Amino acid sequence: MLKNYDQKTGQITAWGCLSRMLPLLLLAGGLVYGMIYILRLWHAGSEPSYIYYGSSFNAFARNLYKLDFVFTEQGEIAWVYSYYYGGGKGSRYHQYQIDLINPQTRQLMQRVPLDQTTSTSATSDVFEFTLVNQQFFILNQLMGVQWRNATNGALVGDEQTLIQKFPILKAGIGQVDNDNNGWYPMTTKDGLKFQYSPQYNRLLTEEDRQIMYQKFRETPLDPRDKNVVLQYAWGLDGDLRRELYLVKEYKLISETINPRNLKDFSEQIRRAAESQKNEEDYRKREQEYYQKGHPDLWEKRLENLKNEFAERKAKQEQYQQKEQQLLNHIQGKIFLKGEVIYGDSSLCVVMHRSEISDKVGYSLTCVEKTGKIRWELTNPPIKILKPQAYDMSKYQLITRRKGEKLALVSNAPQNIGLVMFDLSSGKVLYEYSPVR
Repeated sequence: MLKNYDQKTGQITAWGCLSRMLPLLLLAGGLVYGMIYILRLWHAGSEPSYIYYGSSFNAFARNLYKLDFVFTEQGEIAWVYSYYYGGGKGSRYHQYQIDLINPQTRQLMQRVPLDQTTSTSATSDVFEFTLVNQQFFILNQLMGVQWRNATNGALVGDEQTLIQKFPILKAGIGQVDNDNNGWYPMTTKDGLKFQYSPQYNRLLTEEDRQIMYQKFRETPLDPRDKNVVLQYAWGLDGDLRRELYLVKEYKLISETINPRNLKDFSEQIRRAAESQKNEEDYRKREQEYYQKGHPDLWEKRLENLKNEFAERKAKQEQYQQKEQQLLNHIQGKIFLKGEVIYGDSSLCVVMHRSEISDKVGYSLTCVEKTGKIRWELTNPPIKILKPQAYDMSKYQLITRRKGEKLALVSNAPQNIGLVMFDLSSGKVLYEYSPVR
């Protein structure tokens, strides 16, 4: 048995000191934990303090994981996904929540707790919500199926909602894989395989997809076909010095347009011109042959040629309708390490460098479909565009447009936040960062 005193010297032993201090340490720890708990309750109705990985320690702050944004009829709302360790189920559990915040006033509009019953799930799976048709949607193995109202975060749909729409799923969803171009592969509990698109609210079997694909390839294009959509995309060609261009293409709803490089379009134009010249030369030689040797047959042959030309032209136009077309190549403007962070059929916004240096922040350029530079911000004093240790990628950014407003949301490490632009002028309307 450990003794508090040394019998020979009469001095207090190390165990004696520890045994006297232990109750005080436990009491102090309990007080600190209690203060943290009380302060969290105190701030339950206000905007929380957030920290991100690598920032300074704050026991009262929540761990910021992801920032998103949505335009609603009730106003502009930032969705802040965060968590902290501990809670009622023990310290090994995360407590997840979504805070809906007015980014201009920083006012907390709604708090949405996400129940968590396991300690082994990945935070990325919990917060894998995507804005689809003005609702936040999630479908994965951990969270199942959820649709949440973009204004208040309320649950408006789940697996039962999906089963009501598609009774063939009545056995329940047994397995879900990562989405592919907005389509989620899923397997029912009785082994049936499907692909589901929340955007189009369509459920397809692999056989359905193959039939759809075969019809698209083998029949003339019908723009009214519900399985076909005209897509636009902006591309940047080059390594460091990149050139901008705009393309369009009719694609199946299960596919996403991927801009071909400029060299492919140059080759396409060259082959078309060469084919046209060869055909003109052949027709010229044929005309000479008939006029010299068989002038009486020329008129009939000329009529046949016209019919053949009209038929061939119609087939060529049908083929070209399905082929990716280059609409504009913006020449004379180079974007250093450029990336298209937003694009539609009318304009795009390119994020790029003004010079090759990690000490220089990012610049933004807005380009119209005609090639006109609408505005350019060179190294603007915007927090989320400040220089950082690693290059920021477009995959760390989210963009939302409504009219002449464009929200740019960054989830890059140490650059988390959003900025609202006036698309007509490039003016910054406001900035918001969850981390003060």
